[in-house]
Amino acid sequence: MSSAVFGMHNFRIPGQAPKDVADLLPDEARAKLIALRDERDDLLATTRSATDSYMAAVKLKQECEQRVRELTDHNVAARYGTEIQPEESNPVKVARAELALALDEVKRITEKRDARNHRWNHVANIVQSAERYLSSVSEPLAPFTGTVKKPANLDAARKTIDSLRADRQQVQAAPIPSAKVKQAIRSQVDALAEQGRPNLFGAVEYGAPVGWPKTLLTIPSSGLMLNDERRTSMIGNARTELVDTMALFAWVHRDALLAALDKELTEVADDDAALDDATRAKKLEQIGEALLDAERADCALVAAGNDTMAYRIDTDPRALLGIVGPAGKDD
Repeated sequence: MSSAVFGMHNFRIPGQAPKDVADLLPDEARAKLIALRDERDDLLATTRSATDSYMAAVKLKQECEQRVRELTDHNVAARYGTEIQPEESNPVKVARAELALALDEVKRITEKRDARNHRWNHVANIVQSAERYLSSVSEPLAPFTGTVKKPANLDAARKTIDSLRADRQQVQAAPIPSAKVKQAIRSQVDALAEQGRPNLFGAVEYGAPVGWPKTLLTIPSSGLMLNDERRTSMIGNARTELVDTMALFAWVHRDALLAALDKELTEVADDDAALDDATRAKKLEQIGEALLDAERADCALVAAGNDTMAYRIDTDPRALLGIVGPAGKDD
Protein backbone atom coordinates (compact mmCIF):
# COMPACT_ATOMS: atom_id res chain seq x y z
CA MET A 1 0.00 0.00 0.00
CA SER A 2 1.43 3.34 -1.00
CA SER A 3 2.71 5.89 1.47
CA ALA A 4 0.20 8.33 -0.03
CA VAL A 5 -2.49 6.30 1.70
CA PHE A 6 -0.80 5.25 4.90
CA GLY A 7 1.79 7.23 6.83
CA MET A 8 4.30 6.14 9.47
CA HIS A 9 1.61 6.28 12.14
CA ASN A 10 0.06 3.17 10.57
CA PHE A 11 3.10 1.04 11.37
CA ARG A 12 2.60 -1.23 14.34
CA ILE A 13 3.50 -4.69 15.54
CA PRO A 14 1.03 -7.30 14.21
CA GLY A 15 -1.44 -8.41 16.87
CA GLN A 16 -0.70 -5.41 19.07
CA ALA A 17 -3.40 -2.78 19.53
CA PRO A 18 -2.39 0.77 18.51
CA LYS A 19 -1.79 3.31 21.26
CA ASP A 20 -4.32 5.59 19.58
CA VAL A 21 -7.23 4.28 17.50
CA ALA A 22 -6.62 7.19 15.13
CA ASP A 23 -3.48 5.32 14.01
CA LEU A 24 -5.76 2.84 12.22
CA LEU A 25 -6.84 5.58 9.82
CA PRO A 26 -5.35 6.77 6.54
CA ASP A 27 -3.73 10.19 6.67
CA GLU A 28 -6.66 12.37 5.63
CA ALA A 29 -9.16 10.59 7.89
CA ARG A 30 -6.71 10.68 10.78
CA ALA A 31 -6.24 14.41 10.35
CA LYS A 32 -10.01 14.89 10.37
CA LEU A 33 -10.46 12.91 13.59
CA ILE A 34 -7.65 14.84 15.28
CA ALA A 35 -9.23 18.12 14.13
CA LEU A 36 -12.56 17.02 15.63
CA ARG A 37 -10.79 16.16 18.89
CA ASP A 38 -9.16 19.60 18.92
CA GLU A 39 -12.53 21.24 18.32
CA ARG A 40 -14.05 19.22 21.15
CA ASP A 41 -11.27 20.20 23.56
CA ASP A 42 -11.43 23.87 22.55
CA LEU A 43 -15.19 23.87 23.09
CA LEU A 44 -14.73 22.29 26.52
CA ALA A 45 -12.32 25.06 27.48
CA THR A 46 -14.75 27.78 26.35
CA THR A 47 -17.59 25.99 28.14
CA ARG A 48 -15.64 26.04 31.37
CA SER A 49 -14.83 29.71 30.84
CA ALA A 50 -18.52 30.46 30.31
CA THR A 51 -19.32 28.56 33.50
CA ASP A 52 -16.88 30.73 35.45
CA SER A 53 -18.53 33.85 33.99
CA TYR A 54 -21.94 32.45 34.89
CA MET A 55 -20.92 31.88 38.51
CA ALA A 56 -19.57 35.44 38.76
CA ALA A 57 -22.80 36.84 37.27
CA VAL A 58 -24.93 34.82 39.68
CA LYS A 59 -22.88 36.09 42.60
CA LEU A 60 -23.38 39.70 41.45
CA LYS A 61 -27.12 39.09 41.04
CA GLN A 62 -27.33 37.71 44.58
CA GLU A 63 -25.49 40.76 45.91
CA CYS A 64 -27.91 43.07 44.09
CA GLU A 65 -30.89 41.14 45.45
CA GLN A 66 -29.46 41.44 48.94
CA ARG A 67 -29.00 45.21 48.51
CA VAL A 68 -32.65 45.57 47.48
CA ARG A 69 -33.79 43.56 50.51
CA GLU A 70 -31.66 45.66 52.85
CA LEU A 71 -33.46 48.77 51.58
CA THR A 72 -37.01 47.41 51.37
CA ASP A 73 -37.39 44.49 53.80
CA HIS A 74 -37.83 45.41 57.49
CA ASN A 75 -36.47 42.09 58.81
CA VAL A 76 -33.37 42.22 56.61
CA ALA A 77 -32.78 45.89 57.39
CA ALA A 78 -32.95 45.20 61.12
CA ARG A 79 -30.50 42.35 60.78
CA TYR A 80 -27.94 44.35 58.77
CA GLY A 81 -28.48 47.75 60.39
CA THR A 82 -29.74 49.54 57.31
CA GLU A 83 -32.60 52.02 57.00
CA ILE A 84 -35.78 51.24 55.08
CA GLN A 85 -36.14 53.49 52.05
CA PRO A 86 -39.35 54.32 50.15
CA GLU A 87 -39.72 52.74 46.70
CA GLU A 88 -39.47 56.12 44.96
CA SER A 89 -36.20 56.98 46.74
CA ASN A 90 -33.05 57.19 44.69
CA PRO A 91 -31.15 54.39 46.57
CA VAL A 92 -33.97 51.91 45.91
CA LYS A 93 -34.27 52.94 42.25
CA VAL A 94 -30.51 52.52 41.81
CA ALA A 95 -30.53 49.13 43.59
CA ARG A 96 -33.40 47.83 41.47
CA ALA A 97 -31.79 49.11 38.27
CA GLU A 98 -28.54 47.34 39.16
CA LEU A 99 -30.51 44.15 39.92
CA ALA A 100 -32.27 44.37 36.53
CA LEU A 101 -28.90 44.68 34.81
CA ALA A 102 -27.53 41.74 36.81
CA LEU A 103 -30.54 39.58 35.85
CA ASP A 104 -30.08 40.44 32.17
CA GLU A 105 -26.40 39.53 32.44
CA VAL A 106 -27.21 36.17 34.04
CA LYS A 107 -29.69 35.43 31.24
CA ARG A 108 -27.19 36.43 28.55
CA ILE A 109 -24.37 34.34 30.00
CA THR A 110 -26.70 31.38 30.63
CA GLU A 111 -27.74 31.32 26.98
CA LYS A 112 -24.11 31.64 25.92
CA ARG A 113 -23.02 28.87 28.27
CA ASP A 114 -25.83 26.53 27.21
CA ALA A 115 -25.08 27.12 23.51
CA ARG A 116 -21.40 26.32 24.05
CA ASN A 117 -22.24 23.28 26.13
CA HIS A 118 -24.65 22.03 23.47
CA ARG A 119 -22.00 22.43 20.78
CA TRP A 120 -19.36 20.72 22.91
CA ASN A 121 -21.70 17.83 23.70
CA HIS A 122 -22.55 17.39 20.01
CA VAL A 123 -18.92 17.29 18.87
CA ALA A 124 -17.89 15.10 21.82
CA ASN A 125 -20.55 12.54 20.90
CA ILE A 126 -19.42 12.49 17.27
CA VAL A 127 -15.80 11.91 18.34
CA GLN A 128 -16.85 9.23 20.82
CA SER A 129 -18.86 7.41 18.15
CA ALA A 130 -15.89 7.43 15.75
CA GLU A 131 -13.49 6.22 18.44
CA ARG A 132 -15.88 3.48 19.54
CA TYR A 133 -16.11 2.26 15.95
CA LEU A 134 -12.33 2.28 15.53
CA SER A 135 -11.97 0.32 18.77
CA SER A 136 -14.06 -2.45 17.21
CA VAL A 137 -11.75 -2.99 14.23
CA SER A 138 -8.36 -4.67 14.34
CA GLU A 139 -6.63 -3.70 11.11
CA PRO A 140 -5.75 -0.38 9.43
CA LEU A 141 -8.55 1.04 7.31
CA ALA A 142 -8.40 2.23 3.72
CA PRO A 143 -9.72 5.54 2.41
CA PHE A 144 -12.96 5.65 0.45
CA THR A 145 -12.07 6.39 -3.17
CA GLY A 146 -15.49 5.93 -4.78
CA THR A 147 -17.81 8.55 -6.16
CA VAL A 148 -20.28 10.32 -3.91
CA LYS A 149 -23.53 11.34 -5.60
CA LYS A 150 -24.50 14.55 -3.86
CA PRO A 151 -28.23 15.30 -3.49
CA ALA A 152 -29.64 18.74 -4.19
CA ASN A 153 -29.36 19.86 -0.58
CA LEU A 154 -28.97 18.68 3.00
CA ASP A 155 -32.72 18.28 3.53
CA ALA A 156 -32.94 15.93 0.55
CA ALA A 157 -30.00 13.91 1.90
CA ARG A 158 -31.61 13.64 5.32
CA LYS A 159 -34.94 12.51 3.84
CA THR A 160 -33.14 9.73 1.96
CA ILE A 161 -31.34 8.61 5.12
CA ASP A 162 -34.53 8.65 7.19
CA SER A 163 -36.38 6.68 4.51
CA LEU A 164 -33.66 4.03 4.32
CA ARG A 165 -33.53 3.71 8.10
CA ALA A 166 -37.29 3.22 8.16
CA ASP A 167 -36.91 0.50 5.50
CA ARG A 168 -34.21 -1.18 7.59
CA GLN A 169 -36.38 -1.12 10.69
CA GLN A 170 -39.27 -2.60 8.74
CA VAL A 171 -37.09 -5.47 7.48
CA GLN A 172 -35.67 -6.09 10.95
CA ALA A 173 -39.17 -6.18 12.43
CA ALA A 174 -40.64 -8.45 9.74
CA PRO A 175 -42.15 -11.63 11.26
CA ILE A 176 -40.66 -15.11 10.93
CA PRO A 177 -42.28 -17.57 8.46
CA SER A 178 -44.75 -19.90 10.19
CA ALA A 179 -42.99 -22.98 8.77
CA LYS A 180 -39.80 -22.09 10.65
CA VAL A 181 -41.77 -21.30 13.82
CA LYS A 182 -43.53 -24.66 13.52
CA GLN A 183 -40.18 -26.45 13.37
CA ALA A 184 -38.98 -24.58 16.45
CA ILE A 185 -42.19 -25.44 18.32
CA ARG A 186 -41.79 -29.13 17.51
CA SER A 187 -38.20 -29.12 18.71
CA GLN A 188 -39.25 -27.46 21.99
CA VAL A 189 -42.17 -29.83 22.59
CA ASP A 190 -40.07 -32.88 21.70
CA ALA A 191 -37.37 -31.80 24.13
CA LEU A 192 -39.95 -31.13 26.85
CA ALA A 193 -41.67 -34.47 26.24
CA GLU A 194 -38.36 -36.32 26.46
CA GLN A 195 -37.61 -34.47 29.69
CA GLY A 196 -40.97 -35.65 31.04
CA ARG A 197 -40.46 -39.35 30.20
CA PRO A 198 -40.74 -41.38 33.45
CA ASN A 199 -37.88 -43.69 34.40
CA LEU A 200 -39.16 -47.28 34.74
CA PHE A 201 -35.77 -48.99 34.78
CA GLY A 202 -35.70 -49.31 38.57
CA ALA A 203 -39.28 -50.58 38.63
CA VAL A 204 -38.43 -53.34 36.15
CA GLU A 205 -35.07 -54.30 37.67
CA TYR A 206 -35.79 -54.27 41.40
CA GLY A 207 -39.37 -53.08 41.99
CA ALA A 208 -38.52 -49.43 42.71
CA PRO A 209 -41.22 -46.73 42.43
CA VAL A 210 -41.73 -44.97 39.13
CA GLY A 211 -39.03 -42.36 38.57
CA TRP A 212 -41.14 -39.32 37.82
CA PRO A 213 -39.47 -36.37 36.06
CA LYS A 214 -38.32 -33.81 38.60
CA THR A 215 -37.71 -30.07 38.55
CA LEU A 216 -36.06 -27.84 41.13
CA LEU A 217 -38.20 -24.99 42.51
CA THR A 218 -36.30 -22.04 43.96
CA ILE A 219 -38.15 -19.51 46.14
CA PRO A 220 -36.42 -16.29 47.25
CA SER A 221 -36.82 -15.72 50.97
CA SER A 222 -35.93 -13.06 53.51
CA GLY A 223 -36.39 -12.40 57.20
CA LEU A 224 -34.90 -11.14 60.46
CA MET A 225 -32.88 -13.08 63.00
CA LEU A 226 -32.98 -11.80 66.61
CA ASN A 227 -29.88 -12.47 68.69
CA ASP A 228 -29.18 -10.66 72.00
CA GLU A 229 -31.36 -7.70 70.97
CA ARG A 230 -29.58 -7.47 67.63
CA ARG A 231 -31.42 -7.81 64.38
CA THR A 232 -29.71 -9.42 61.46
CA SER A 233 -31.41 -9.52 58.10
CA MET A 234 -31.32 -12.85 56.34
CA ILE A 235 -31.69 -13.15 52.58
CA GLY A 236 -31.49 -16.45 50.78
CA ASN A 237 -33.33 -19.04 48.71
CA ALA A 238 -35.51 -21.96 49.62
CA ARG A 239 -35.26 -24.94 47.26
CA THR A 240 -37.39 -28.01 46.85
CA GLU A 241 -37.73 -30.74 44.24
CA LEU A 242 -41.12 -31.32 42.62
CA VAL A 243 -42.55 -33.56 39.94
CA ASP A 244 -42.18 -31.73 36.61
CA THR A 245 -45.85 -31.79 35.65
CA MET A 246 -45.36 -29.62 32.56
CA ALA A 247 -42.80 -32.02 31.12
CA LEU A 248 -44.92 -35.02 32.09
CA PHE A 249 -47.95 -33.43 30.41
CA ALA A 250 -45.93 -32.93 27.19
CA TRP A 251 -44.85 -36.58 27.26
CA VAL A 252 -48.43 -37.83 27.72
CA HIS A 253 -50.18 -35.35 25.39
CA ARG A 254 -47.45 -34.51 22.87
CA ASP A 255 -49.64 -34.79 19.76
CA ALA A 256 -52.57 -32.88 21.27
CA LEU A 257 -50.22 -30.15 22.48
CA LEU A 258 -48.65 -29.81 19.03
CA ALA A 259 -52.08 -29.68 17.37
CA ALA A 260 -53.20 -26.90 19.72
CA LEU A 261 -50.01 -24.93 19.14
CA ASP A 262 -50.33 -25.34 15.37
CA LYS A 263 -53.87 -23.98 15.53
CA GLU A 264 -52.72 -21.01 17.59
CA LEU A 265 -49.83 -20.40 15.18
CA THR A 266 -52.26 -20.29 12.25
CA GLU A 267 -54.19 -17.54 14.03
CA VAL A 268 -51.20 -15.26 14.68
CA ALA A 269 -48.89 -16.00 11.71
CA ASP A 270 -48.34 -13.33 9.04
CA ASP A 271 -46.61 -15.15 6.21
CA ASP A 272 -47.43 -12.40 3.69
CA ALA A 273 -45.08 -10.05 5.57
CA ALA A 274 -42.67 -12.70 6.86
CA LEU A 275 -39.05 -12.99 5.72
CA ASP A 276 -36.78 -16.01 5.87
CA ASP A 277 -33.24 -15.58 7.18
CA ALA A 278 -31.60 -15.42 3.74
CA THR A 279 -34.04 -12.86 2.34
CA ARG A 280 -33.85 -10.73 5.49
CA ALA A 281 -30.03 -10.77 5.42
CA LYS A 282 -29.94 -9.86 1.72
CA LYS A 283 -32.37 -6.97 2.13
CA LEU A 284 -30.45 -5.62 5.14
CA GLU A 285 -27.20 -5.83 3.19
CA GLN A 286 -28.68 -3.88 0.27
CA ILE A 287 -30.21 -1.25 2.56
CA GLY A 288 -26.96 -0.99 4.50
CA GLU A 289 -24.98 -0.27 1.33
CA ALA A 290 -27.52 2.33 0.14
CA LEU A 291 -27.61 3.92 3.58
CA LEU A 292 -23.83 4.24 3.74
CA ASP A 293 -23.80 5.87 0.30
CA ALA A 294 -26.51 8.30 1.45
CA GLU A 295 -24.56 9.14 4.62
CA ARG A 296 -21.39 9.73 2.59
CA ALA A 297 -23.33 12.23 0.48
CA ASP A 298 -24.71 13.86 3.61
CA CYS A 299 -21.23 14.19 5.14
CA ALA A 300 -19.84 15.64 1.92
CA LEU A 301 -22.46 18.40 2.02
CA VAL A 302 -21.75 19.11 5.70
CA ALA A 303 -17.99 19.20 5.09
CA ALA A 304 -18.50 21.68 2.26
CA GLY A 305 -20.38 23.93 4.69
CA ASN A 306 -17.60 23.59 7.29
CA ASP A 307 -19.99 23.30 10.24
CA THR A 308 -19.43 20.38 12.58
CA MET A 309 -22.80 21.01 14.23
CA ALA A 310 -24.51 20.01 10.98
CA TYR A 311 -23.29 16.41 11.28
CA ARG A 312 -25.97 14.05 12.50
CA ILE A 313 -25.24 12.77 15.98
CA ASP A 314 -25.66 9.21 14.69
CA THR A 315 -23.56 9.67 11.55
CA ASP A 316 -21.83 6.48 10.40
CA PRO A 317 -18.12 6.91 11.29
CA ARG A 318 -17.15 5.46 7.91
CA ALA A 319 -19.04 8.26 6.17
CA LEU A 320 -17.78 10.88 8.62
CA LEU A 321 -14.11 9.95 8.16
CA GLY A 322 -14.27 8.87 4.50
CA ILE A 323 -13.05 5.31 5.06
CA VAL A 324 -13.87 1.78 4.01
CA GLY A 325 -14.46 -0.78 6.73
CA PRO A 326 -16.86 -3.28 8.26
CA ALA A 327 -20.22 -2.11 9.58
CA GLY A 328 -20.32 -1.10 13.21
CA LYS A 329 -22.14 -3.10 15.86
CA ASP A 330 -25.08 -0.69 15.80
CA ASP A 331 -25.57 -0.90 12.04
